Amino acid sequence: MATALRGLAKSTNRYRCTHDFRLRTLITRMTANIASFGPRELANTAWSCATLSMTNETLLQAISCEALRKLHSFEPQGLANTAWAFAICSMQNLPLLTSILSLKLCAAQAFGPQNLYNTAWAFATCEILDIPLLQSIAAASISPLHDFSAQGLANTSWSYAALKFVHKPLFCVSLSAKLEILGSFSPQHLTNTAWAFARISLPIETLRKAISASARPNITEFAAQNLSITAWAYATLQEFDVPLLASIAAAAIRRLNDFAVQGLSNTAWAFSNLVV
Repeated sequence: MATALRGLAKSTNRYRCTHDFRLRTLITRMTANIASFGPRELANTAWSCATLSMTNETLLQAISCEALRKLHSFEPQGLANTAWAFAICSMQNLPLLTSILSLKLCAAQAFGPQNLYNTAWAFATCEILDIPLLQSIAAASISPLHDFSAQGLANTSWSYAALKFVHKPLFCVSLSAKLEILGSFSPQHLTNTAWAFARISLPIETLRKAISASARPNITEFAAQNLSITAWAYATLQEFDVPLLASIAAAAIRRLNDFAVQGLSNTAWAFSNLVV
């Protein structure tokens, strides 16, 4: 059953199947038989629910209860995937996350890059500030940081900044790794990076110039939210980057109807703060 759901989650037409009655039948059967699931099946089922954007509270609660009983048998990837899935599904299950937390402190050195940044992201999304965990993840991340993907680097910075936990060695190595591959960053990755360094008040000229150079040619691909957040970040750091701000202004005017109220407010504040 877990394999069937995972196969659906990995398929190209997964979103068209989420309202299929056969999926509802499968979910009902999985919930009823959750006690027979092993650690990998539990983690894979949680991952599948998150990937399908399917917040079935009955199934997720059953997964949580069963996972708590079997958590010591989970592999590092299973722990990371489970925490990530519950964060994606906006299920702040504190007993489960707290138990995962205690195990991750011991297992962080065994985590691969994706497990490390997914774990940090999950706890930041759930607004759980645990300094020993963040220190442990940072220590395990520094050595392989240059092997992190663009998403991994951006998510790591975002996670630590969201929790307002400044780990200077991690941010220094992260900066070096970002500068190497910044050209491959998507608009979302660039936005998250700019936001993170503004959130913790780290104005770094080399990064500012690199983000600006990468963002300007692709500014039309930035969503309204990306435009407002990037403007906010530069204004917060008092970075008067005229070419970037001019590009943001031109792109924002073209898609003004796409802005949320908060985005309009942040953009207006940014430009007025920099007296553009």
